[in-house]
Amino acid sequence: MAEFQEYSTAWLVYGLAVIGLLAVTWRISRFIPWSYLRGVMIPTAAALFLTPALTESSYWAPAWIVAVLELLFSDLESILPVLRILLIVWLAALIAYTMIKLIFLKKPKEKKKKVGVY
Repeated sequence: MAEFQEYSTAWLVYGLAVIGLLAVTWRISRFIPWSYLRGVMIPTAAALFLTPALTESSYWAPAWIVAVLELLFSDLESILPVLRILLIVWLAALIAYTMIKLIFLKKPKEKKKKVGVY
């Protein structure tokens, strides 16, 4: 079994890497003109990489890694609980992103008509 310090260090390194990856995803998605695609990319990346799942040895691991390992070394039925967790977190992230977007949506300003002699 891993020591607590090694376990914590691994999660810290993984967390910093995910923060960097999300920053790169956000930076790259700024150049996509279609805002709906941007609105799906960022929560999808966050949900995929930040969702933990419980392993058989009572440790937490990133859910996408657990899903890949379950797919490689087990049958398809063992992957369903992990995929269910990922789906729920993904839908919650999309709903939260949509709510935040609606709350802080900037309304277009009306243009003032110039009054004067032409």
